[in-house]
Parts: sequence; structure tokens; C-alpha cells
Amino acid sequence: MSRVGINPWVRQEKDLEEAQPKINELRAKPNHNIHETAFIAQEAHVYTESLDLGANSWIAGEAVVRGEISFGEHCTVNPKACISGKVTAGDGVRIASLTTIVGFNHGFEDVTKPIYQQAHTRKGIVIGDDVWIGANVVITDGVTIGAHTIVAAGAVVVKDVPEYSIVGGNPARVIRDRRAGRSTRNKASAALHEIGYKARDEYKAVLENAVVDDKDEGQIYQDTQQGKPSIRAWCDAIEIAKFFEDVPALYDKEFYIEKLQSYQHGERGLLLNPGEEEPAREDLIQVPNGYYYLTIGYALECLGSHIKHEVTGIGELSTDEIYNHLDNLDWTENGWGCGSWNDHFATAMYHNLKYHDSNDRPEALFGWLNTHNSSASGMWSNPSKKQGWLLAVNGFYRLTRGTYAQFGVDLPHPESSIDTILSHCRQYENFIEKGVTGCNVLDIVHPLWLCSRQTDYRKDEIRSIMEQQVVAISKRWQKDKGFGFTPDMEPGLQGTEMWLSIAAIAADYLEQSDALGYRPFGVHRIPPAYQL
Repeated sequence: MSRVGINPWVRQEKDLEEAQPKINELRAKPNHNIHETAFIAQEAHVYTESLDLGANSWIAGEAVVRGEISFGEHCTVNPKACISGKVTAGDGVRIASLTTIVGFNHGFEDVTKPIYQQAHTRKGIVIGDDVWIGANVVITDGVTIGAHTIVAAGAVVVKDVPEYSIVGGNPARVIRDRRAGRSTRNKASAALHEIGYKARDEYKAVLENAVVDDKDEGQIYQDTQQGKPSIRAWCDAIEIAKFFEDVPALYDKEFYIEKLQSYQHGERGLLLNPGEEEPAREDLIQVPNGYYYLTIGYALECLGSHIKHEVTGIGELSTDEIYNHLDNLDWTENGWGCGSWNDHFATAMYHNLKYHDSNDRPEALFGWLNTHNSSASGMWSNPSKKQGWLLAVNGFYRLTRGTYAQFGVDLPHPESSIDTILSHCRQYENFIEKGVTGCNVLDIVHPLWLCSRQTDYRKDEIRSIMEQQVVAISKRWQKDKGFGFTPDMEPGLQGTEMWLSIAAIAADYLEQSDALGYRPFGVHRIPPAYQL
């Protein structure tokens, strides 16, 4: 089965073109009303007497749909589900794989006749709005499922279900009313669904709102936070589109690749601004334009490409030069800056290793980091009197993102790191209302997620923070505009990319990535980019 047959939400223009003949054939049949934004995969088996398929609804590959079927808007039928007989569903109904919904029955009252010779009956099944039906569920004829209900995986539903219920078992029974004592975990799941749903529906509008006219370049991407043209805006636009397996509509993929690769020039393969001269040999240790290795490098990967040439300037640096530089960084007062340097340096090295078979030696960098991490705090920096652990924790994120996370290496003291980060969170009330910026929240969510890959230490407290964060994030999306870097800032590309990434990392920790329905592929990707 094709990728789009399994995951219709990643469909692109070519997929729509391939599926269009099948959809058009169904549209032409009497009593078939298929909205222009609905989608039916080529591999779907649709043999209906009548079919209503509302806006933004879809039927995945190898699903079987037959009989008198009606779906409202934003409904989904996943692969290998079977919908038969007379079935009417409202808006926002999600039907998982291998579910069987049968709106008819065999007659069986006359024991003198074989069952196959007896007449069928058809009462029909009615499913209300906003119902989530899990995998391997069976729903029998004559059942009505109330709105806002969740049917647990494997349930066999043989009688009516009240609205706002959670039901499970065989035969299914009501486990509880969703409105009574709704837990934080359920709120988080609903919030992730909401974030993913809005982002998928509106990301194209977010990108369109970031396009401005430039007298020299024509139409360009520009972020509200930066307020001026920058390569970061282009890269954020590419990453946002890639969340949904897309490319920004302003230009074609080849244009973006050529534009981003044009920033690499000079003898040492450094990423430099147009007209910028290559720095002297002794200044290479500063990794000039270091953030470009993240933004440009990962945006190129989102486009299926990469930095064109090896950054030989990084490879020229000796171990002694690297260690002397690390020794002389201001770890006491500028933890964020120290972390930033490590992120830039290690990411340039990553591109060399992955794409250019370089001789760079990341083990030397990890050797210094492992021997200079505090076993007491798990940090590389100390707190300040004015801001506490803020710069140290923010620097911990930047450092570990480019090293331990990017290369899939275990942290030296994860439990001590968790203690420090949670202490930092308490000072800022978990960053739900206080100190809320994309950076500050990312810089706790990513490190807690990273540490938790090695240990279950204080997992209930971490889970609570993750749940609180996704609920708070879901309330900040602005229609067709996305997220602001802070809640009171105008939405833009940087804020949108960061908050969508934060939600994805939190969802991964909560094991609810499916509820979100997208994942980051760029700077904030979740799997290691290059496993050492």
C-alpha cells in the first residue's frame, strides 16, 4: 500500500491527481456527494449505494466502505476499517484501523432455514459529532453513539452509548463520563489533537501571511519577530511545511535548495552572508554564523538535500585548540553562550560526518564535556544571583541539542540534571504563566525529554509539566497566523516553528504523538540525526 494510502494526511498535489479519477467516478454516481476537499485513497474499497463525505474527510487505503454511508466534516476512516450497511456519522469522527461498523444484520429467527437464506435487517448505526473510535472496535446494528464519546480499542458495542462517555470491554460498558473529573491527561490528549488539527488546516495560511514584497528579491519570507529579511525566516517556513510533508508554495523545491546552498562559499566551506569575507584562520574557532549550520543545514535536509561541501574550516581545528577554547568560555556568567558555541560547532561537524565522510572527531568534544559536567547539578554552568538557573539551563539545552541529542549519546548525570531543571521550573512556576517565551519553554521541555530517555526519575512530575504545557500551548494558536514567540507577540514563523516543535517533543514524552499527527524533521527533530 502506498504511503498516502496509509497516511492520507500527508497527501500532496501529485497524490490528489492520482486519486482524482476514482473520486470523480464516485461523484458521478447518483446519491453520492463528495466534498471537493475530501479524499479517498486509490486503494480504498468503496462500493456504496449512497455516500456523503464532508469537507476535509478522508478514507484510507484498504478500508472497506459499502452500503448507505454518510460522514460529516473532518471524519477519518483509517486503513483496513470496515464500514457496512447503513451508517451515519457527524463531524469530527475518527475511526481507527481494523474497526468494524456493521449497520445491518442477518436474520436468524427461523431455525428451519440456513442463516444465509434468511432476510437481512437494517436498523442503521448513528454516530454523533466528535467521536473517537479506537482500533479493533466492533459496533453492531441499531446502536447510537452519543457525541464526544471515546470507544476504547477492542470494545464490542451492542447497545446505545450516552454522549461524553468513555466505553470499553466486551460487551462495552461506560467506564466514566468525560465531563466528570476530567483528568489532566485527558486534557493534554485533547489539546494535542487541537494543536495538530489547527496546524494542519492552517499552516499554509501561516506561510502566506509571512510573505512580503522586497524591492531586490521579489516575494520573500519575513518573520514578524525579526522585522527584516533574514535567512532564518526562509528556513522556518521550510521546516513548518515539512511538518506536514510539504514544501512552501512560494517557490519550488529546487529554488530553495539553490538559495540555501548559495550561502556556502570560501575555501573552507563556511556558511557566510552574501559579500561576507572568510575570517582569518585564528577566528575559525568562533564558528562564524554558527546558527546557519542549524537553520540552513536542517532546512536543506527537509528538502531532501544537504550542505553542498565539507566545512573544512571545522576539521582544521586541533583538539588542543578546541579544548583551549572550551576552557576559556565564560561558563560562570554566560552558560547560554557556551551552550550555543557547542551547538554550532557540533552541528557543523555533524554535516561533515553525515554527508562528506570527514575525519572530524566528535569523541574529543564529548571527552571534554563528560569530564566537565557537574555530578551535583548535571549542568556545565552555575546559577546566577539575578536569574538563578535560567542561563545555565538554557545553555544546557543548546549544548545537549547539538551534541548528546544530535549524536544519540547518553548524558553523564541525567538524574542530577532533572533535579536542577525541575528546581528551575519551580522558580518560574513551570513557565505556564511566568517567563513564557518559546526559548524558555523549549529549554525545559527538550532537556527533560532528553534526560528521560535514560531514566524514569521523577517521571510523574515531568509528565505533569508536559501535560500542563500542551494544554497552555493549545490556547495560544491564532487562526491562520500561528504562534507568537511569546503569548503577547504578533504570531510569526519563528514562534510557530518553535511552539509546534515543543508540542511535538512533549507529545513524544507523553507517548501521544499520534494524537498530534505531525513531527519535526529539522532543528528540533526527535530521533538522533547521526548515531555515533
